[in-house]
Amino acid sequence: MSLIATLTDYNSTKSLGHWFRKRRSHHLLSLLSDCYNTFGQVDVIDIGGRPSYWNIFPQSVLVDFNVSILFVNRQSELPEHENNPRFSQIQADGCDLSMFQNQEFHLAHSNSVVEHVGDWERVKMFAAETKRVGQAYYVQTPNFSFPIEPHYVTPFFHWLPEQTRAQILQKIQLGPYPKETDIIKTMETVQSINLLNTTMMTALFPDARLEKERILGMAKSLIAIRDINVHSSHVHNTLKNAA
Repeated sequence: MSLIATLTDYNSTKSLGHWFRKRRSHHLLSLLSDCYNTFGQVDVIDIGGRPSYWNIFPQSVLVDFNVSILFVNRQSELPEHENNPRFSQIQADGCDLSMFQNQEFHLAHSNSVVEHVGDWERVKMFAAETKRVGQAYYVQTPNFSFPIEPHYVTPFFHWLPEQTRAQILQKIQLGPYPKETDIIKTMETVQSINLLNTTMMTALFPDARLEKERILGMAKSLIAIRDINVHSSHVHNTLKNAA
């Protein structure tokens, strides 16, 4: 396995990326446990996710906590789910989940997706829908303030202007991405990644606690978490105030 693959191949259990996911999985495991203890099962909507991500847990975890996971993606080909009855999928836009009722799922989950949904308006829509459909939620994203851009595995690349990033991508290969030749495709690639910082995540998810995954003392990624008991308290207070 090449060095770049070791860093970026999240589907490989040998990759550093998989190791980071597994290291922070205790937050997600705690949410699954709390939901199971409250409801006796855990209905998860994984927005933009793939079945291979859930290999961070032994399959026994999904069985023990009676977890069922619905994957929502704009493309519907997810062959990995075919032999697992706990997985299902639909084709939809994570910024518009109007086919689901408020709080329809025990847990809304998203890992490294919100930074790919588009401009700030779509980011806000994505956050609003995640908060709406899940009683609890877990939203992870790379931290803009961390000096290494995670997709290109290149220091300071994400801090450069768009035009400069496009020029670099047309001259050299960065990370797992091939060198670009078409400027239209290059700009689409550059604009498809919009990393968020702590201030943005706090504004998008004000009812969450913000966990920081650190490496060498720096926050590599940010995780917005709303616990199931926090949601229950919010609903109780809303009903009490309405009475």
